[in-house]
Amino acid sequence: MEKVFLLAQQARKIAKLKEKIESSLNVKLKIEKENIVIEGSALDKLIVSKVIEAISLGFDFDIALRLKDENYILEKINIKKQVRPSRLRQIKARIIGSKGKAKKTMEELTNCSIVLNKNIVTVLGKIEDVNNATRALLSLIRGSPHSKVYSFLERARKERKEEKI
Repeated sequence: MEKVFLLAQQARKIAKLKEKIESSLNVKLKIEKENIVIEGSALDKLIVSKVIEAISLGFDFDIALRLKDENYILEKINIKKQVRPSRLRQIKARIIGSKGKAKKTMEELTNCSIVLNKNIVTVLGKIEDVNNATRALLSLIRGSPHSKVYSFLERARKERKEEKI
């Protein structure tokens, strides 16, 4: 038996998806206020806790379910630890971009899903893709121009395609 502790709002979100999670991931969930008790095999419990974490961070259920595949990971960057508090809003705006364009472009170039929730940027995708997305996000946070970040991601994507051939 494994317990996952969540905020009340996050626990309600998981409660709504309880049946979907149980049927998709071969586990039983017991929701007790902010605690979620997971029953199942050790591997299933590990996967479910990752999926629940992804959902609680803001990913859709179907995207979070990708974590069933061992080649997918979740990586978090705490923006607050990277910059002065006075720059937080500016950095979040740089990550999102005008009408969400920067975030969408990075998602397309890396084949990852990116969620910005409060002061945490979370990336979900295949290991190598997440590493590239994380490097790009850290560059943006440190002040690199968007064009430079996109160029890096385009080169990385081209190299990945060449490796597959």
